[in-house]
Amino acid sequence: MKNMTVTTAKILIADDESTTRLILTRFVEKLGFEAVCASNGDEALALAYQHNIDLALLDADMPVKDGFECSKALYKQHGNMLPILMVTALNDEASIDKAFSSGAIDFITKPINWAVLRNRVQHLLQVRRDRQALKLAEDRKSALIDNAIDCIISITPRGRVLDFNPAAEIFFGYSKAEAMAKLTIEKLLPHYTQLVYRTLIDKHLSEEKKSYRHETIAIDKEGHQYTVELALSQIEFNGKVITTAMLHDISQRKQQEDELKLASTVFNFCNEGIMISNKDNIIEAVNPSFSRITGYSSEEVVGKNPSILNSSKHDSDFYQDMWQTISEKGIWQGEIVNKRKDGNLYNEWLSIRTVSERQTTPPNHYVAIFSDVTKRKEAERKIWWQAHYDGLTNLPNRSMFMNQLNSIITNGKSLSLFFIDLDGFKAVNDNLGHACGDDVLLQVAQRLQHNLPEESLVARLGGDEFTVILNGDHDSDTLLFQGNTLVSILSQAYQCGSNDQTAQISASIGIARYPTDAKNIDDLINLADKMMYQVKNNGKSGVLLPELSQPTL
Repeated sequence: MKNMTVTTAKILIADDESTTRLILTRFVEKLGFEAVCASNGDEALALAYQHNIDLALLDADMPVKDGFECSKALYKQHGNMLPILMVTALNDEASIDKAFSSGAIDFITKPINWAVLRNRVQHLLQVRRDRQALKLAEDRKSALIDNAIDCIISITPRGRVLDFNPAAEIFFGYSKAEAMAKLTIEKLLPHYTQLVYRTLIDKHLSEEKKSYRHETIAIDKEGHQYTVELALSQIEFNGKVITTAMLHDISQRKQQEDELKLASTVFNFCNEGIMISNKDNIIEAVNPSFSRITGYSSEEVVGKNPSILNSSKHDSDFYQDMWQTISEKGIWQGEIVNKRKDGNLYNEWLSIRTVSERQTTPPNHYVAIFSDVTKRKEAERKIWWQAHYDGLTNLPNRSMFMNQLNSIITNGKSLSLFFIDLDGFKAVNDNLGHACGDDVLLQVAQRLQHNLPEESLVARLGGDEFTVILNGDHDSDTLLFQGNTLVSILSQAYQCGSNDQTAQISASIGIARYPTDAKNIDDLINLADKMMYQVKNNGKSGVLLPELSQPTL
């Protein structure tokens, strides 16, 4: 879409504890969102009125107005368009029930699991975007119905008029209020029950979601009769079958031509690719969007099997499961990788539906509707990469490092943690420039990767700080040898770009082992960091383990 303005999501944080508010604020801002903070429920409601809030994080136990009352007020104002997440120390069943009954959509307890909170925040923001998109779609649908040229009438199972669009008002001469108050469908379409409505029910079209077109008689308010083309569709809502009748006057040839042109327009200008195949799954028709996405013209694919698009990225079990679902349920939806005419692969979201004369008869057609989601998938992969890797060195960043470290410790595996701080790096930046500094960091990353076991994890925490996770249980001599090897390698001269400039640095390394030196992740990190700083305080350019009183140089 053109001229779209991307806005930063605003997250309301309401908590009477200033420390918790500060931590949550930093957490939200680190995720790239804007934090709007309140210390009580009344202040939160006032801020929600001033700002366009996308998500509310509420503490249950707050002064003035607690989180439950605040949630009720927010839900009353915004409905389900504003996701509300309770972040509270209360963990009893009654509090949880009260939170959800007050309008909250989720509940997380303190102490906070930040990984869980991060994913829930992102999920709830996506829920809000999805609901906004759904509301927009519903509004557009209403606009289409209200501005449609054809008459559109919704009918209850008893034949009462449930909805009556402006075109129907003009055609039949009844206002919407009159039609809904006193008309049955037989008044407008006398053959409806006999020839259409009963037939549609007998064939269970509400389950198959098919529609039929019929020529029948319509009678307006003045008693004038018209021959109309009638299209019927049915959906089940709250256990009741609602029928929608679309009709137009075909008494004149021009109106018939206009209707054919409208149907052609829908098919030809739909943004999604559409492919229709027969009962033997041989392609009978495709729309222009199909050709635009796949690169195949209609002439190249009609009469062929859709396997022409097969990318070989899915095994036979995948397709067997897909066709089994289609056979059993009449519909399949999912993501699939296909191949364009030029050989390039693309991701598509595909929906396949069967078309049958009756529920009990085999399909006589298959309709596939798909959209190209390659760019979206690429964007998702890029976002994930940016969230987990350092943009300069391509090493895992702090987030990925913590995830991997936590995973290894959670699984009870032994490891050695190296904290590496570059000595003299600030002088490189100050004297030779940041471009040279970046070159040095890249070469540091390469030297670390080339001089450590392949299964080791090298990460850049930021600035001139690096970490290494060495898997397995190693004795002190082995670790000292490895550490001193790294110090020696990192102390060698660095070439800056295409210039003749060289940079010289060294490294201070602190090492701690799990579970030998520390029993949990926080103690392990703190100990390795402490060892590294002792090296720096003792003259830098060395290695230190907890059992050594002095670093080895």
